[in-house]
Amino acid sequence: ERLPKKDAELRMRRAAYAARRKAEKVAEEKRRQRRESDMLEAKRRGEVRRREAERRRDAEKRRLLKENRQRDLARKAYDNARAAAADNQRRGAAVRRFPPAPRPPWVDVFPPTEKEATETEQQKPSEEDSSLMARREHMREFLQHLDSPEPNLVKPNCPEPKASSSQHEKEKESPYQPSKGTIRRAQMREFLLRNHHTPISTPNHQKPPSEGQVVSSMGRNSPS
Repeated sequence: ERLPKKDAELRMRRAAYAARRKAEKVAEEKRRQRRESDMLEAKRRGEVRRREAERRRDAEKRRLLKENRQRDLARKAYDNARAAAADNQRRGAAVRRFPPAPRPPWVDVFPPTEKEATETEQQKPSEEDSSLMARREHMREFLQHLDSPEPNLVKPNCPEPKASSSQHEKEKESPYQPSKGTIRRAQMREFLLRNHHTPISTPNHQKPPSEGQVVSSMGRNSPS
């Protein structure tokens, strides 16, 4: 009678032990899962905190760079303003208010004004001023020469070439009439040859003079 009772108690203890072990395993598994979830949450929170810290550091760096750039620009502008003020103070108030304009290239062609004439009379002209005045005089003479109604196209020292009657008839019969540009170029060549003694180059379409002919100032062949 005792043995079956003991076997029943043993089975009950074994069943209670098995149930307790199963409950402990379930609790351990829950604790493990909770630890893993906590670790993942901590890792996620740490990642978020790290990103926030990096974002704050980058924002601080950008703010410092912007401040440094603005400070450098302000310092550069201040230095430029001081240098410009010193330069203007050295050059004077008139130059600061009215800066000198560049001298145009066509000024040398026209005659000098009354102010320039008085200045040249007051101060002794240098070599450059004398050459400039000579160029102006040459240009003024050339313009007067072109404005004259019948400009003299032949050198004063050279005699007039005598044309034969047959050549006169050929010129009368010829329908060719020189254009104004041709006449003006001939006048310019004559003027330059007379005033500057520069040789006149023979164009390619003109033939060289023969033995019995002499080249006149206009470049045409005429019998001697």
